[in-house]
Amino acid sequence: MRVKFLETERIFLAPLEERDAAVCYKWFADPEVRRYLSSAAIVNTIEKSKAFIAAANSSSGEALFGIFAKPENVHIGNVSLGGIDLINRNASIGIAIGEKDYLGRGIGRETVKLILKYAFYTVGLNMVFLNVFADNARAIASYERCGFKRRGELPQCFFRDGGFISCVIMSITKKEYESMET
Repeated sequence: MRVKFLETERIFLAPLEERDAAVCYKWFADPEVRRYLSSAAIVNTIEKSKAFIAAANSSSGEALFGIFAKPENVHIGNVSLGGIDLINRNASIGIAIGEKDYLGRGIGRETVKLILKYAFYTVGLNMVFLNVFADNARAIASYERCGFKRRGELPQCFFRDGGFISCVIMSITKKEYESMET
């Protein structure tokens, strides 16, 4: 039985366990899923997935959760709040929906809103940021609907498909988040 950490009507977030490594491996071995991940060039194994989960679960600077769809409680993706800096009160987020049948349903946006609420009101952060590939228009639009603002672009920061690709830097402050909630 999973411990539901955060939830909405359609999804819940729960800490990942070692048993989740197999499904994570499956997703991150899929070129379509990996295409927009900064770790796309890294060869994944089940052992690396297990080690990643264990490291995240023992880190005070990272919160890693599985995204589970209700009512089936199917593990459909992961979301993380990483590089948590409690002095400067900021962190980055990363999200991957691995089960393709759940893409385009607004679950990513719902997950981001849930993790932002956690970041601002439970962890006590003031700002959350992310990097997204410049050619990932769907993700950029989704982040903007969640209140993220474009703050800049890093040219040629990732190597993919034999060439370099830029990434867009986006962030949202607690004040910006709160103005959307009213």
